[in-house]
Amino acid sequence: MDVLGLLSNISQVIDLLVKIGVMCSIYCVDVKRAPQDVRKLLKEVDRLTAVIKELELLLQSPKGSSKLESSSLRQAVFDLRRLLAELVAKLDLGAKNVRAVWPFKKREIHEFFVAIERQKANILLHVNIEQTAILLDVHQEIVLSKLRVAEGATYDSSVDGEESFCLQGTRNHIIEQIQKWSASPDAQSIFWLNGMAGTGKSTISRTIAQSFANESILGASFFFKRGEGDRGRTSFLITTIAAQLVRRIPSLAPRIREVLDGDPQIHEKPLSDQFQKLILDPLGRNPGCWSPNLLIVIDALDECGHEESMRTLVGILSKAKQRNNPRLKIFLTSRPELPIRLGFEEISGKYDNLLLAAVSSTTIEHDIELFMRHQLHTIKADYNKSVTEHRKISPDWPGDDIVQKLVVSAVPLFIVAATICRFLRDRRLGGPHHQLRKILEYHKIETSGLDMTYLPTLDGLVVDLSLSARQEVLTRFRYLVGSIITLAQPLSIRSLAHLLDVTTDVVEDQLDLLHSVLGVPIDLDTPVRLLHLSFRDFLVDPEKKVDPIKYPFWVDEQIAHSKLFSQCIKLLSAGGVLREDICSLQSPGTLRSDISQKVIDSCLPNAIQYACIHWVHHLSQSNRTIRDDDETHKFLSSYLLNWLEALSLLGRSTEGAYMLDILLQKLDVSLDIFTIFIGSFLHDARRFVVANMATLDKAPLQIHSSALIFAPEMSTIKCLFKSSIPSWLSTLPVMQSHWDPCIATIEDHDMKDTSVLALPTGDRFLSILPNKGAIKIWDTKTACCVATHKEVLRDSIRISSDGTELLYISGDKVLQIIDATTRNCVGEYRGHTDKVTSAMFSMDGQQFASVSRDGTLRIWDRNFDKPGADLIASVDLVFFSNSSRLISPMKGHAIGIWNTSTAKCESLLEGHRAAISDVILSKDEGRIASTSYDKDIRIWDAFTGACIAVYKGHDKQVASITFSYDEKFLISADYEINIKVWDLAVGTQSAKVEGHESAILEVVFSSDKKKIATTSGDRVLKLWTAANGECIGTGDDHQLFAWAPLLIPLDMLSAPFDYLMNRQPSMTGIGLSNDAEWITWNSQKMLWLPPPYRVSASDIAASTIALGTRVGRLLLIGIDPSAVPDSH
Repeated sequence: MDVLGLLSNISQVIDLLVKIGVMCSIYCVDVKRAPQDVRKLLKEVDRLTAVIKELELLLQSPKGSSKLESSSLRQAVFDLRRLLAELVAKLDLGAKNVRAVWPFKKREIHEFFVAIERQKANILLHVNIEQTAILLDVHQEIVLSKLRVAEGATYDSSVDGEESFCLQGTRNHIIEQIQKWSASPDAQSIFWLNGMAGTGKSTISRTIAQSFANESILGASFFFKRGEGDRGRTSFLITTIAAQLVRRIPSLAPRIREVLDGDPQIHEKPLSDQFQKLILDPLGRNPGCWSPNLLIVIDALDECGHEESMRTLVGILSKAKQRNNPRLKIFLTSRPELPIRLGFEEISGKYDNLLLAAVSSTTIEHDIELFMRHQLHTIKADYNKSVTEHRKISPDWPGDDIVQKLVVSAVPLFIVAATICRFLRDRRLGGPHHQLRKILEYHKIETSGLDMTYLPTLDGLVVDLSLSARQEVLTRFRYLVGSIITLAQPLSIRSLAHLLDVTTDVVEDQLDLLHSVLGVPIDLDTPVRLLHLSFRDFLVDPEKKVDPIKYPFWVDEQIAHSKLFSQCIKLLSAGGVLREDICSLQSPGTLRSDISQKVIDSCLPNAIQYACIHWVHHLSQSNRTIRDDDETHKFLSSYLLNWLEALSLLGRSTEGAYMLDILLQKLDVSLDIFTIFIGSFLHDARRFVVANMATLDKAPLQIHSSALIFAPEMSTIKCLFKSSIPSWLSTLPVMQSHWDPCIATIEDHDMKDTSVLALPTGDRFLSILPNKGAIKIWDTKTACCVATHKEVLRDSIRISSDGTELLYISGDKVLQIIDATTRNCVGEYRGHTDKVTSAMFSMDGQQFASVSRDGTLRIWDRNFDKPGADLIASVDLVFFSNSSRLISPMKGHAIGIWNTSTAKCESLLEGHRAAISDVILSKDEGRIASTSYDKDIRIWDAFTGACIAVYKGHDKQVASITFSYDEKFLISADYEINIKVWDLAVGTQSAKVEGHESAILEVVFSSDKKKIATTSGDRVLKLWTAANGECIGTGDDHQLFAWAPLLIPLDMLSAPFDYLMNRQPSMTGIGLSNDAEWITWNSQKMLWLPPPYRVSASDIAASTIALGTRVGRLLLIGIDPSAVPDSH
């Protein structure tokens, strides 16, 4: 019975239930004091009707109809129909009397109730199971829509086309060893197969993945491939694996959805966080939902991009074996590159491995010969089927001697054998016997395996050509094929022609004779791919440059990159390609997450997307530098904002800061006079991008409004692109003249009670989260978190001067020294009798000092486990100078500098208005930085004791400060959620904030709307002009009522003062969003407020809003209603 038949039966059941209800009503009327059985039957009918109708709805839904229909459900509905029919017949019999007589005896009706309950429970079970399944489907669909994946990364992806599996009978020893590892409960969680290029690692991986899939133990696979976009980097490795796991194990979907709902940008978080939250935690919480073993296959780790990523990823994956995930295993392949070897060295004893180089040459030769004979037989058979009798190849072709020569020339590289066979199969170049003769010619001159593999194909392009024709072919080859092998990700024939400014016919003509070395698609929109990286390695090999006669097709990588850079700039500079609001969103507050990928792809075709993302890469890999008025300068001067908008649309805004750093490194340093303007432009652009990273990531069009209006008035970018500020902004806030020392404000709600430390790399720092028991590593270039380490870190942590060790308090009275690389404890020190509050390494790392609530400061020698003499007893923090001085905040507001030899205080640094909370010393010992509960940061001359700078800007108490490794920056963290990075080269004192010195609590327009009054946490009242925001008066809070006639109509003076605090912005006209992050117009988001300008109070007059910020500034912003764009 199909679904329609089941629905028919259900319809009959519903009809029977209706009849039972009607008959019961008859008995209620005719039978005096209707018996309890009638009432019970009516209630049962109601409950049963609800269940049946729910079943009917599920069956009528697309998903339910395919899953619910089963033999057990059909039988349950049939039995229920039969039972209800018997019940109706019995009721009908009793109702035929002149006066209805209840036809059931007590036991008889009870049996009916039991039978009905049994069938109802059976049906309800199916309904509940199906509802759960549908809910899982919903979770699954939502999760899969939110997880960003690398297209074509799975082992069975159609993207890789005809990628092969191991021929039966080959690689048996290797495959058996891997399968034995996968089945063993005692094996390590990682198996590393490593071998040099061309030895067949990917083919083995693909075969192993297929084998695991056949056994239903494959969880996911990811095949890295350099030059294949997202497959050539680790960014979407974990999210791609998570998506496959959700498809494989749907019950993981709710767990992963929780993570995605809590952190929609999880794909931008460190890989360690992603692996823990998206893979390990969900699997650990669902231990019974997966098979005895769950395997993940990761191929070609050496092609994932950055060397640091390779090494880091090995350590992350080693965490797969945990108590709650004992059966999760990872099969990994790579070349034996140094970073990967170092990564495995760090997890020594926690992995199994096999070196392909250790496999006997006899075994390899045997496997290659089997493969070669199989392929040659197929080539011969296919050829003979397609030609007339007289052209057929003889049955014994090519002969054992020839096969042996080919095998010997290929060993140990399977890629050589595979490419030879592709060459023989390619009929564009001639028949197999003719092609074989070409190959054997190269064998005679003792060429390398790769020469014999690729030269026959390449030389065939210029054979018998005149000198001029030969040169034309070589020039076109270097331009087209040189571009293909140099691209950062593969492009289709159509996109390639678009980027290189040629017709598709030109590209197709070039590729026609290269099918044996390139994956050439049959259509114009599928990417052209390298069949193997060895082809690229062969063409760009520097050693081939010296022999242009033998290797005329040699490609100069730098020139190829230079040409691609020029073509990218040319394409992006063409009229209308990069324009403001390229996707015609119109609404300036449109979030990137709300824009469909289809819209983005239609407005930014593949070639343009490629140029936006990769033009800087090609410039960096070329031999070019940047000068004033060159291609780069002209492009950025015209299209910087539109380019940043495009990056935001493509989800690549974070990369913008990295690209600008690369451009700064490409400045021509030979003559500074040629880089004055572009140098200034790039430095300002980098500050502009980092300051607006949150804006760019959130809403693409805000780069033209929010980012510009909140930039300093003298910012190069603001001055150059001021005309881009939307016309609907009628009143602009007056900003400071120049960038202040604060480079970036980082919002992270984990950061309560955070302290910070710089790392020796100079471009990263640690934030220590004592409440989370973790540390985070941040990139100062982009203000983004790049790693999270969950450790038992609590009250204090310091880094040794060479960055190799961490000193932290692991318990109330215990200090530990931790190796920063391995995170192993290398020393533990006890001796204090009360809680240790601070500790610090000496500059040479051989000593450290500690301060405790037991009233002692102790100096420890690394060579002994006991402290030396106590020096002082009235300090909370302490650290060493290189000259054996101790610097420590005193009880009170001063900082003491102590002589460790005499145990005497040599000088006091005074100036803070509250107790000192942190003190640090620069490496050259020339500067001391301090912060206190007054929220100020002070820089001191360590020799004279003079205060040389004061930095203000935190609106919460500063918890921690640190110098960057190069001491150009100071990093500070407060007790709320903010980290600030200060540029120490800007000046001796930070820019003075015009306005209040603490958060504005109230903002009120005067009744004539010409003045504004503000009050703040410092109990100061200020009066401003509404026209230009100029402060025209300052007073104490008791003067409020003296100014009241200017501010509030007289009839409101008797109103409670809370009136000023509780006004809500109107839903029409100008206003603030509920989260106070957006200025709105008629509830439509218009202008994003960056974190430094978040509002603590506001007021509205007509179409102008006055904003009091947390840092004491007053901002006036007006909107012209006539110029507001219509939203979709």
